[in-house]
Amino acid sequence: MLTCDHVAAGYGRTAVVQDVSFTVPTGTTVALVGASGSGKTTLLRTVLGLLPLRAGTLTFEGTPLTRVRTHQRIRRGMAYVPQGQQRFGLLTARENLRLVADRYGAAGARRLDDALALFPALPGLLGRRAGLLSAGQRQQLAIARALISAPTLLVLDDPTAGLAPSLAGETQDALASIMRQGDMSIVMAEQQAGFALAQADSYVALVEGRVLSRGEAGADAARAVRSALSR
Repeated sequence: MLTCDHVAAGYGRTAVVQDVSFTVPTGTTVALVGASGSGKTTLLRTVLGLLPLRAGTLTFEGTPLTRVRTHQRIRRGMAYVPQGQQRFGLLTARENLRLVADRYGAAGARRLDDALALFPALPGLLGRRAGLLSAGQRQQLAIARALISAPTLLVLDDPTAGLAPSLAGETQDALASIMRQGDMSIVMAEQQAGFALAQADSYVALVEGRVLSRGEAGADAARAVRSALSR
C-alpha cells in the first residue's frame, strides 16, 4: 500500500526526518512511536505531500508520489487526520459530516451511519457547531469524516493526544474496531506506545528523526520500545 524508502524531510534548512524506511502492507496498521519532536508529524505530512520530499522515495499502491500533489493523493485514497484537527468550526457537526457524505450519494449516507456507530457521543452532538465541541469530540468528528471517504490509507497523527480519559478510551475502542476489520491500511503516530503497539501489526520507533527500531507489534515490542525510548 505505502512504501517509504530512505525518506528525508524537514522545514527550511532544518532536517527533521532522515533516512526513514518502512512499508505498510495492504490491510495492516503500522504504528509510528516516539516522543514529541521525534519526527512523526513531519513524516506523515511528507507522506501526504504537505511537505516536500528531500531525499528517498514514496510509493503509494505502486505509484511514485514525487510529482503527485496533496489533493491528488487524497483522491487516490489517502485520508489524513492531524492532531488537534478542526474544520468548518461555524458549521454543525452534522454539516461537517454531510459535506463529505453527500459526495458519495447513498454509499456516503451508509458510511456516515457506520462512522457514527463507532462514536457513541457524536449522534447527540450533530446539531452543535463544530467549533464548540471539546478537543476530544472534534477529534472523533474528524476521524468519522475521514472514514466516510472510504480511504484505502488512513493517516492518523496522535489521535488520542490531550483527550480526556473517557473520550480517549472511546476513540481507542473505535480505532481498534477499525483495525480489526482490516478494510484499510493505517499509519498511526502515537506518543503513547502502549495502545498503538497493542493494536498495530508492526511498528517503527523514531528518535530525533531516525529509526531506532522496527518490527512486529505486540506486548513484547511495547516493553522493548518503552525501555529503548526512555534511555
